[in-house]
Amino acid sequence: MELDTNTLTNTLRTAIRDYVIGQYPAFRSAPSMSLAASQDAPDGVMQDEPIAADSDSAAVVNDGIISFVKGMSAQNRSDVEKLYLHASLVANKKFPNLDQGEERHGLFCKVLQDTGWLITDTSYRRLEKTDSSFTMDHVALDIIESAISSATLPVSNTLKLLQIAKGSVAALKENQAPLGLFQSSTVKPEGGNFSVGACLETDEGEIVMVLGSIYFMSTITTTDVLFTHWNSTDVKVFFGSTLLRLNTELAELGRDALAYKLRDHVADSIAKYEI
Repeated sequence: MELDTNTLTNTLRTAIRDYVIGQYPAFRSAPSMSLAASQDAPDGVMQDEPIAADSDSAAVVNDGIISFVKGMSAQNRSDVEKLYLHASLVANKKFPNLDQGEERHGLFCKVLQDTGWLITDTSYRRLEKTDSSFTMDHVALDIIESAISSATLPVSNTLKLLQIAKGSVAALKENQAPLGLFQSSTVKPEGGNFSVGACLETDEGEIVMVLGSIYFMSTITTTDVLFTHWNSTDVKVFFGSTLLRLNTELAELGRDALAYKLRDHVADSIAKYEI
């Protein structure tokens, strides 16, 4: 299956570390999460603008690149993004240090599970690279491919998940604005962490997501985490592989509470800055 990376580029959405930001001018065809209160939203709760369900799309959500196979409803995409953002913020705050990767990954998965996701498979271990040089984007995609291959999904769905993940990373590489937002949430002194995920809605209406998460420590400082050629002697890499299925009824029950919690987080973040 061939993917049009230009389509993914044009639908790339952005959300950065401490809050969900509005539509970035470079991607006008993408929907936005408005920081301003929607006139139709109760008490100013943030709401998404519609997005065409027949388009592949991708989002930079905090420290993650999440891609969506066409056919997913706007509401389900919004739920997936907000649930990921919430879990990521919680885990990063509780375990901010680079040597806490396993603890961070464990809490991240627990928060996802507590907010509606059923985790059907997860693991965390050190990456043993035989290659002297590698890039993190290839590592993340290899993790996703391995996780998908062990999943009990139709072949057509596994191919769609892998192709959309590859296409989204390729599109991100060509667009400095969302790439910069991703890097600002990923890079820390002497290392960092991030995830690459792919999500689809099956013909039966089930939401499936696969995540490849990277935790690394390095003696080399760079902002170009994904595409730098790393020497295996300069970086220590751990990775998590997670396959999830969303209970949409539970996600709906927690939707308002999650929206208010993220709204309050936005307000707290804004309040830190003097004008």
